[in-house]
Amino acid sequence: YTCTDEKEFTRSLVAFRQKQITFTENISAILATLYIITSEKTKIPTYSALIKRYFPMASIIGGTTFTSINNTSIENPAITVTFTIFTEANIKIIPLPVTNSKPIFTGQSFLNHINKVENLKAVQLIASGHDLNMETLLGEVSKCDPEIVFFGGIINEGYANDYGCVFTARHVIERGLLAILYYGETLQVKAGNCCGWK
Repeated sequence: YTCTDEKEFTRSLVAFRQKQITFTENISAILATLYIITSEKTKIPTYSALIKRYFPMASIIGGTTFTSINNTSIENPAITVTFTIFTEANIKIIPLPVTNSKPIFTGQSFLNHINKVENLKAVQLIASGHDLNMETLLGEVSKCDPEIVFFGGIINEGYANDYGCVFTARHVIERGLLAILYYGETLQVKAGNCCGWK
């Protein structure tokens, strides 16, 4: 759903809830992915609270952005939200702020989280910007089970000195990453590669 303001966003949530009713008995998890233009950053708590009001079990991830690619077209909505419904699998979200501490310690902590999750099949990483010195962090994380699929990207426009922010329902990270862990005994994952354009 692409929305221009809070009212349209609320209408979209109501519309999706009507569709979701048919899945109610089988839902194991809901992931709401929310992208907000940078100027609306102060409204992150408002939009997150609205999602929680209509979908209490939803996990929320997101970031600030300047434009949105929707069905191969570049748009400029204030808000873009997508919902992913799981009927057997589950998700776990780990905020990873990048601080002045050594990245190796962040990587070791993240690897510890990964190793504790049974039937982990995939990890999605969303970074707030470039220059996060992720090589060391990812070097530690790459010691995990090689069958785990990693995918993700950067939410800003790709300029070396430009940062957005990433967030959950409880955390706003100005400089860092979000890790979304997808797990479940019957979960199947397939990853592909693509590139952006201007």
